[in-house]
Amino acid sequence: MAEPIRIYCASPEYIDAWIDIQAKVTQEYIDAGEEAAKAAGTNDKWWLVRYLATACHIPTDNGAITDPQEITVKTMAAVDVLVIGWLEDAVPNAIAQRRALGKASARLSSPVSAMATK
Repeated sequence: MAEPIRIYCASPEYIDAWIDIQAKVTQEYIDAGEEAAKAAGTNDKWWLVRYLATACHIPTDNGAITDPQEITVKTMAAVDVLVIGWLEDAVPNAIAQRRALGKASARLSSPVSAMATK
């Protein structure tokens, strides 16, 4: 299995804020997670972060969140809005960047190169 992707907060004020997310994610896996969160009644705005995160360090007024399963609306109330803004976008941006890498890895061929491989 691929190593998790670590995403750091770029703000100098919060250089100790980071989250690790799974490197390989399928759409089927995301859809299953969403359905499970709905069934469990835990499909708040942080469900995708909890579902894909493997580790984290999120500074709060009361210490730090170090278990991704503890990222909830209630616990995030003690987090600076700057960190909330970073975390709201961290996981969706990581997924989007991975999709962009997939698009960029397309191998183009031309009639000339296709004939060379025959």
